[in-house]
Amino acid sequence: MSLPTAVLDGRAQNGDVLEPEDVEQLLAAMATAGRSRRTIVRVRSHLGQALAVAERPGKVGRSVARLAELPATAGPVEKQSLTADEEELR
Repeated sequence: MSLPTAVLDGRAQNGDVLEPEDVEQLLAAMATAGRSRRTIVRVRSHLGQALAVAERPGKVGRSVARLAELPATAGPVEKQSLTADEEELR
């Protein structure tokens, strides 16, 4: 089971309403697991799109993903090119 599914399934089984805090918990778990900020932003975006589709016919009251805040994540890793000598050793 993927990380996002595992976090959200617990709430769905209890019959509780999905809250912004639940989405924030999911995103925080992803950050703790080392997922990149870009991945976390994409997950929130895709979840928001899915909830927006469900919101139109009244399946959900609101798209809680839009209200969820992104967790702090580590900055991007600085990348360095190989020197000519290092390239030769490859």
